Parts: sequence; C-alpha cells; structure tokens
Amino acid sequence: MPKLALAQAASTPFLERFAKDAAEAQSVLTNGTLTHSYEMMRQLEALRASLAADRNTALSLADGATIEQRILEAQIASLGPVPAEGKSEPGAVTKQREILDDRLGKVMAPTLRMREAQAQAGALVAELDARIAALNHEHTMRRSGTPVDPALWIGSFRDIGHGLAASAKVIGATARTKGISSLLPPLVVAMLLAVLGPVLIFRLWRGIGTRIRRAIGEANGLASKLGMNLALDLSSAALFGIMTVLIELAIVALASPFLDLQSLLRFCIALAFAAVILAIAHWIGSSVLTSPFEELRLVSTSQVTARRMLGTVRYAGAILGATVILSWFEEMTLVTKPITDLLTALLTIMGGILIWHLANLIHIAQKKGADERQLAAPLGSVGQDVAFDFSTPLSRALKLLSLATVLTALAGYLMLARDIFGSALASLAVIAIAIYLHRSIRMILAALVAGPLYAYRKVLHFIPLLTGLLLLAGSLIAIALIWGYRWQQINDAITLMRTGVTFGDIRVSAGDAITFVFVFIVGYFVTRSAQRFLSSSILPEFGLDRGGQAAIVTGIGYLGVILAALVAFVSTGLDLSSLAFVAGALSVGLGFGLQSVVENFTSGVILLFERPIKEGDWVEVGEHSGIVRKIAVRSTLIETFDRHHIIIPNSQFITGSVKNLSFSGAPTRIMVPIGVTYEADVDRVKSLLLEIACANPLVLTAPEPFVSFAEFGESSIDFWLYCFVADVTTGAGTASELKFEIARQFRSEGIEIPYPQRDIRIRSSGIRSQTSD
Repeated sequence: MPKLALAQAASTPFLERFAKDAAEAQSVLTNGTLTHSYEMMRQLEALRASLAADRNTALSLADGATIEQRILEAQIASLGPVPAEGKSEPGAVTKQREILDDRLGKVMAPTLRMREAQAQAGALVAELDARIAALNHEHTMRRSGTPVDPALWIGSFRDIGHGLAASAKVIGATARTKGISSLLPPLVVAMLLAVLGPVLIFRLWRGIGTRIRRAIGEANGLASKLGMNLALDLSSAALFGIMTVLIELAIVALASPFLDLQSLLRFCIALAFAAVILAIAHWIGSSVLTSPFEELRLVSTSQVTARRMLGTVRYAGAILGATVILSWFEEMTLVTKPITDLLTALLTIMGGILIWHLANLIHIAQKKGADERQLAAPLGSVGQDVAFDFSTPLSRALKLLSLATVLTALAGYLMLARDIFGSALASLAVIAIAIYLHRSIRMILAALVAGPLYAYRKVLHFIPLLTGLLLLAGSLIAIALIWGYRWQQINDAITLMRTGVTFGDIRVSAGDAITFVFVFIVGYFVTRSAQRFLSSSILPEFGLDRGGQAAIVTGIGYLGVILAALVAFVSTGLDLSSLAFVAGALSVGLGFGLQSVVENFTSGVILLFERPIKEGDWVEVGEHSGIVRKIAVRSTLIETFDRHHIIIPNSQFITGSVKNLSFSGAPTRIMVPIGVTYEADVDRVKSLLLEIACANPLVLTAPEPFVSFAEFGESSIDFWLYCFVADVTTGAGTASELKFEIARQFRSEGIEIPYPQRDIRIRSSGIRSQTSD
C-alpha cells in the first residue's frame, strides 16, 4: 500500500517537529507574566504561524490514508453485519473479517496520530490567538499621557533636550575617534541625495505628468486614454520609488556611523512602508478624485474642490506614514515614552482633523452635484433621481471616526486613537479602490458593448454584477482584517457559510444558495433562448396565428421557469420532502391572503390553454373595448382605440361576460345605411352601391356584397349595403371609406340624399292654413 507507506514515512519527521513546536508553545503559554512588547509579539506570531502550518500538514497527512481506509471499510461491510450473540457465521468469513480489521487498524494508525496532532495544534493555535488578542487589547486600551496635560509637554521637551545633548556627545566622540574627514563624505553624499535627488525627480515627474495629461485630453479613443492613464500611473510609481531609494540611501549614508546594520535595515523597511502608504494615498486621490474620466471619480465636483480633496488625502497619508516611522522609533527605544506619546497625540489629532475636513469636502461636493443634476433635469422630473448616494453615509462615517480619533487621543488612549486613525484611512482606501475597479470594469464593458461586442451585450451586462459581488466580498474581508479580525476568525465564518446553518431538518449554506442562483439563471436563459427559437423558427412553420404562437411561447416560458426552480432545488441537495409541512402551512395563509392573486393566476392559465381570447382579438369587457395586446399569468393588457392601455384581471374574462368580436376568425359583415329621394332610380342606386363596394380592396368578393331594400321611409327610400371584410378590426375603417365614396358618387350622378320632410297644419278660428316643408 504505497499511500500507507508514504503517510507513515512522512509522519515521523513531522511528529518530531510538531512535538518541538507544541512544547515551546506550552512553555510560553504556561508563563503567566507575559507582557506586550514587540519582541514578544513577534515570537508569539511566529509560533502561531508554525503551529498553523503544522495543523494544515497534519490535516493533509490524515487525508492521505482515507482511500485505503474507505476501501477496507467497504470490504468489511460487504461481509455483512457481525453475528449477534448466540449466532455464528462461516469460519472463512470470520477469518477474513479479522484480517481486514487488522489491516484497517494499521491503516488508521497514522491517520489517528495525525488527527490527534491536528486537534492539539488547533487547540494551541486558538490559545495563542486568544493570548495575542489579549495582549493587543491591553496594549491598545492602555492609557498614556494626554496632550492637554502640561506635564507631558514639559517631560517631552526635557527628553528632547537630553537626547540632543546625548546625540551631540555621540557625534563628537565619533568624530574624534574616526576624524572629521571620515564623516564629511557621507554627510555630503547624504545631503546631495536627500536634497538634489528629490528635487530633480519631482521636476521630471511634473513634466512627464503634464505631457501625459495633455495627451489624454487630446486623445479620442477610450483604449488610448486608458493606456496613457496607465502609463502616467506607472511612471509616477517608478519615479516615486527612485526618490524613496535615494532618500533611504541618504539616511543610510548619514546614520551608518551611529547605528548598526540591523537597525538600519529595519528603519529602511519602515521608511519604505511609509513611502508605499504615501504613494497609495497619492494614487487613490489622483485616480478617484481627479481622474481624467468623469465616470471613475468618487464624487463629481469642480477642479478646485477636487484638488483640495487630493491635498487632504496626501496629508493624511503622510501622517499615517509618519506614525509608521514613529512606531519604529518606539520599537527600537530610540526615543523616550513622553516624546512618543506627545508625537502620537499630535499626529492622530491632525489626522482626525484631516479626516473631518475630507468628509466635509465629500459631503459638499455630493450636495452640489445633486443640486446641479436637479437644475439640469427637465421640468416635472424633480425627485426622480434614484442613483445610489454612498457619499452621504461615507462622509458621516468618516466624521464619526474623526471624532473618535480626536477624543480618544485627548483622553490619553493614544494607541487606540492611532489604531482608529489608521484603520479609518485603510478602510477608506479599500472602499475607494473597490469603487474605482468596479467603475473601470463598467466603463470598459460599456465601450465594448457599444462597439465590437454589441451582440453579446445581454451576457456582458452580468459581468459588472459578478465583479461587484466579488469586490464587495473582498472589501469586507479586507476591512475586517484592518479592524483587528484575524484570518482564523474570517476562515471560521467562511467555513460556517460553506457548511451552512441548520433550520430543523434543513441545512442551508452559502454554497447551496450560490448553486441555486446559478442553476436557476442558467435554466432561465435556456428557457428564454428556447422561446426565441420557437417564436422565430419553429412556430411560424405550422401556420399558427399570432395569438396561438404567443400562448405556446408563454406557456413554455412558465413551464421552463418552474422546471429551472425545481432543478435548482435538486442541485442544492435539499430534501424537498422536509419542506412539505412548511409549504402546507404557508399554503393555508397564502390561500386567504392571496386569494385574488391565485384566482387571477388560475384564470390566466385557463386563458392560455382554452384560448377564448388571444392576442390581437377585439374584445369588449364591461365598459372597456379594445385589442388584446398581451395575456400574462395575472392580467391581460388591452389597448383601446384611443391608444390607452388598460390592465384587466384575468378573473373578469372567466367569471364575467366577454364579447369577442374576433373569436370565430370568419369574415365579418359590415352594414352601411343609405337613404335616397323618392324620385331616384332605385336600380341605378343598387348597381352604383355594388360597384362602390366591389371597388374597395378591403371588401371580400366571397361572400359577395349585396344591397337590401330596407323600407319606404318618411322622407326617403332606405337601402342597406352589406359587405364582408376579413378582419373585424378593419370594419369601422372600411365602412367609413365606403360612405365617403358613396357621397362622392351620388353627387356626381345627381342622386340626392334627402332631408327629413314634415307636413305642418295650423288650425285657428275658422281659418285653415296648410304649409308644406
């Protein structure tokens, strides 16, 4: 068994190393006098990292023998259950069971040892996490000197004086020992590197930046603008890195006679880290606040306000970098505690004020932008801007953090104030970077969709949604780490989401939810694709009318959505039978609360399958009359002849009386009444009416039009012209055209359409008068 041999061979050196790490961890943890120091924290962190690696190694080695173990367990299970007491089994089976049990014990031995090591390492890591968290909390919540206390200022200035005097003595002693000539070259080199180098690089950076920005403004294509903007960022980063290296070389040349190599190396690392913070602050400010692309800016504001915000971000980044360098001085004990406390208090208070100023600028810019959008909006559209406003809550959160930083610094909790200030700036940087990346992806995709990838626009629109979710998850993890959560805690939360939460007999996890959403979306797209394919390629070949095609496509759509939901549920592995009781309980409540909705839904299904009405029919429901435009599962859309759209619940089509003028699909008869004078030639009138009807292209020749002699009226001889049209919706228009043509033909033929005639008799005393009108 090669896997078993491999596991046994790998377990021996691992167990020896793990025993050493575990013994050291237990020795440290049993010491109850642990106090916070940088050396102690580094030791605890290194020990924790080693034990975490041991835990992962033990887990992988424990899984190495699981295949053999499962095979042996399956072979033992194939032999059947162990006979009960008083029962027996064949001797061959018993012997084979003993052989397999012995082999299973050998296979499981290294696995059990690895699992024990894994459990022990996990317990030690948890204890180290708790001890590290307790020491950090104690150090953070320790109350130091407050800047409002004059004693802190007096002690700091006294220590500064003593430090300058001691430094002067060290420099003098070094000069006497090594000679002035040996110290002068490093001093000159340091001055040249620290002064001339940054000045030249800054002038070069301004020149390159001005040219690239001018080229960005003159460029037309999005790709060229993005490329130039990337070139600007890379050139700025390269020049800033060169300037940082020059400054570090100057410091090394200046301090090498007085500091050892290890201290210089650690100071250079701290200085490089502070420079990276300043570079990130500059990049975030220039990219998010003063970007050449309007779509990428955090807030839309004027150039003056944007530059003020950029300057504030730079100053805040410089202060955060200064706190990093100050922490190095504190770690190396190069300055006294009063000086450290005073500088920490001043830096955090200035940082808190800068954060407050930045929050004010963001709020003012957002408010001004909202007012400008309202003024530019059309009349009557005020208040319709529903864009998500994240600037207001962001500015409020920054103000709260600013107040917390200043107040805690004034109260003397300097480490807590420094942590709040640093965490606030780091969180703001994470949020700004996430927004910048998401908007960049949206802008690039918008350009691609409008250009070569227009055919894939519906699919590409989901990419910003997915990237937004990923950026949101990554930002939340990063912010949690910034505010003191450990990877183990985050990993435990992710594991809980992955394994799920149990509700009774149902276990729901984040993976199940993602699987359900993914499978349902795939099923939905397959359904929509099938609907489009049927409506464009298959159904027209069967000669179905438009209403029949719409009914089939709609029914397939509902069926596809239901099947997609069922397949999604099955894909998650959920036991649907456990949901039966819940579904039954919900159905009772929903039956009463959603009675009308269920009634309309059932009526919609009946309309789709029985098809008493279909799309394109002319129907009359109650006082409404119009053309059916869409039959949905809950309601039907009717377009009146006034171009008004009326939404009618489907239940009215089932329970009420509906007049469907297009139901039969047969030709529709229209009737046109005509009256002529008694002096007109009735035969000529009949033939002229038939000629007019047959000349109209919308009048059918079969059945043929005919003229009926209606009656002898009071003032005219009345006729009825009967003719047929193919579509009932064209009947009113055809009748109007026929009447226009009849009026023209009768006028040209001299056939008179009479006015009503009345005989009026007036009786008075013995006098009779008769008039005829």
